[in-house]
Amino acid sequence: MGGFVGEGESGEEAASRVLKHTTGLDNIFLEQVGTFSNPLRDPFKRVVSIAYFALIQINQYNKKKAERYGAKWMPLDD
Repeated sequence: MGGFVGEGESGEEAASRVLKHTTGLDNIFLEQVGTFSNPLRDPFKRVVSIAYFALIQINQYNKKKAERYGAKWMPLDD
């Protein structure tokens, strides 16, 4: 999942917004995994990515929304 940080929005707020949009859930635990900022990552424009993981109970998300946006369950050790 991905999205852009809106003007006046923190990275955490953007991650929560994208998570709600793609799963229908809010007030979910999020933790930042890392920031990727190499200026050569994108040949057209400077892009900074902030990666988060979320802890979601498997029976509580909106499956149709998740499927529409390509969300998938992954084992923690992957």
